[in-house]
This record gives sequence, structure tokens and C-alpha cells, in this order.
Amino acid sequence: MKKVSRSIKLPAKRIALRIAASMAAVALVLGPVALATAQTANGATVAGATVNNNCSFNGSQSPAFLTGVGPGSNISVSCSGLPAGATLAASTSSPLTGVFNPPLSSYSGTTALKAGIAEADGNSPYLVLSTASSSGTWSHTLQVPSPFAAGSTAFKVPGDPNAVCPPTQAQVNAGLLACAVGVLESSGSATNASSSNSGLAGTALLGYSNNPKPQPPTLTLSPSTQAAGSVVNISDTPGASSYWWGDALDSVPNSSTALILLVNGQPVTTNATVSPASYSFTLSALTGTLTPPKLSGHFTVPTTLKPGQSVTVSLYEQNAEGAGLGDTGNSTDPTYPGYITASATLTVGSVPVAVTPAGQVASSTTATTGKPWASWIWWTVAGLLMAIGAAFVFLSGILSERKSKAAKITP
Repeated sequence: MKKVSRSIKLPAKRIALRIAASMAAVALVLGPVALATAQTANGATVAGATVNNNCSFNGSQSPAFLTGVGPGSNISVSCSGLPAGATLAASTSSPLTGVFNPPLSSYSGTTALKAGIAEADGNSPYLVLSTASSSGTWSHTLQVPSPFAAGSTAFKVPGDPNAVCPPTQAQVNAGLLACAVGVLESSGSATNASSSNSGLAGTALLGYSNNPKPQPPTLTLSPSTQAAGSVVNISDTPGASSYWWGDALDSVPNSSTALILLVNGQPVTTNATVSPASYSFTLSALTGTLTPPKLSGHFTVPTTLKPGQSVTVSLYEQNAEGAGLGDTGNSTDPTYPGYITASATLTVGSVPVAVTPAGQVASSTTATTGKPWASWIWWTVAGLLMAIGAAFVFLSGILSERKSKAAKITP
């Protein structure tokens, strides 16, 4: 498959600020990169950390999306405008870290290091440590891990067996769509690196040739026969293996991602919600359990419907994640292009069935302008940079030691 690369737009501030808040507690441990993932625009800062997008990947400016990659593929990285002699680190990570529960911000010290490294390939030659030139440039050919092996033999941290690249079909169906690579820079040393002298130089999502595509979600009505004016609960189909993956970072609907419910082709009021994905990570085992997004809520059968009618109930979710990855959703409705959708049949009965409404009081759901799909890249990269950021301070110390020894033996 031909390799394709392209730049993507920067994310919504809402996503970035959420990531920043989650990282604050581990900023001292993660040093140069803990807050650098939380940027919203080139040159923007959160708590002093700066994202500069100095790097391009296969000729596509950061943040980028690379398609057609595979184990062993080369990624040509070219950076400029870096601090002279800046320390640089780059690696690849599974997206699981982005949905940790408890979040990585709850860890500190060596526990943060272990939790983060367990999700990234921290092994040579895939974890790269280098320095920028005196003119602030850096070029390198990164390798896609072959095979990807989470953890680090150097730090004696076992990898999480669930951390794989490309992601599994189950992970993709839960909204964890792609792995990522990031380049971090710090003008500080191993002992004084901090958010104020560090930044994210560049990042890219990795679209493997064999990356699974997310499968359509499901919709179940309870009861499936109900009288007009009465409540019907909605949920995922029991035993389903594919979910509402359109915005797995946040609860949906939100200010940027809508849920639209149609009954017999007409929008109706609903309190439908989709919970975010969550990875229940256990530090002692260095692994966890992925809980996919979950649909819940209810609606009231329109009073315009008559007993005996069979009508289609369809739920649409805006695709905030997959559109830029080539996952364009399964909607064929021209009103909702690129949306993710599932349908079920409702039979209008003559006798109301007693139902305890699921969720909160219903409110109108109106389609809004979708946030750039690139907002998802920061969720993935947040996991990546937390994973390798915890090791960055330690590795920069190793590099500084090597440079010092080299200087001593230089004639």
C-alpha cells in the first residue's frame, strides 16, 4: 500500500485543557513533556509548557497522520526552530494510556514511570534520544517498532500485554483508533528539565496498513413494543462487541459532539448519553481491563404514531475521531454524512408498558458543528507522551553523562 501523509488541524481547547488538568499532578515526574501534550495551537502554553510543531513527518507538518505504515517502516522526521542543542526524545505508544482509570495524574515518582513505560515501546532502537544541532535543527529516520514491544528492558519495566500497535479490533471498536509517535524537546538538563523549558516538537498518528476499522455500534429498545406517549429505554445490544466510538474520550453529547435520535425519520427529544471509554489499570500487575463506551437513556414515543405501526428508531453520533483516519462512519443519510449510526424497530402498541426511565430528565439534542477530528490525536498523544515522558528525564541524564565522557576524551 502506498504511504500517504498529511497534516491535520489542531484540536479543540476543551480537549487540551482536560489533558492539562489530568497531567498537572505528575508534571514534576514527567518533567519536560508532562504538560507539553496539553496544547491547543502552535506557540500556545499551559502552565508554561509550549507546543511548537517544529517537526514534519514524511514531509507532512505536525500534527500529522501517516497511512500505509507497518512494522519496520521508516518515518523521515525533520525539525527546525528548536533550541540550540536541545535534548530530544521520540517513541511510539499504544493509545490505552489516554483512558487510564485512575488517570496517570494520580501516580507519582517511580510509579508514574512504571505505568507510563508499560504502554510504550521503550526499547532501542525505537526509543530515540538525541540532541538538536547548534542551529536548532534535527533530522532522523524513526522506525515503526518491529515488532512493537511495550515496556523497557533498560528500565526493567514489563510491558502491558494489552498495549499493542496497531490496536486490536476490540480497542478500535471502543474508540482507541490508532497508535502515535511523538518528538519531545527540552532545553533543560536531566536535573532541571521542566514545563517551562520543554515542549512538544511534533507528533503523528500511525495508520498501519492492517489497522482494524471500527465496526458499527448497536441499538436495543426496551420495550420494543410501546404505546404512544410512553417511555422506551435505549442501550447497546447485550453481548455487543462494537460500540459508540465517535468520541470515546468524553461523555456524549457534549458541546462539540451530538447524539441525534430519529423516530420514523423525525428528530425526537432524548436524554441519550454515551459514557467515555475507560482502562482500569492495576499498577501491581502493569495491565488492566478496557471498558468500552456505554449507551444509555430513553425517549418518549411520539403521540402522532398509531397502534400497529412499525417504525425505525435510529441513533446518530457525530464522528469526532475516525473521519481523519479514513473511518467515515456508516451513515447513508445525507442529512448526517459521516455519522455513526444504528437502528432498531419499534412497534407501536395500544397498551402502555410500565418502564422506569433510564438516565436523567430528557433534553433536546441538536446537531452542532463537530470539533476537528484532530482533537483525538491529543488524547492518543497524551498517552504517548506520558509514557515516554516519565523516562525522558532519566534518559536525558544518560545522554548528558555520555556527552560529558566524550568531552573528556576529546583531544
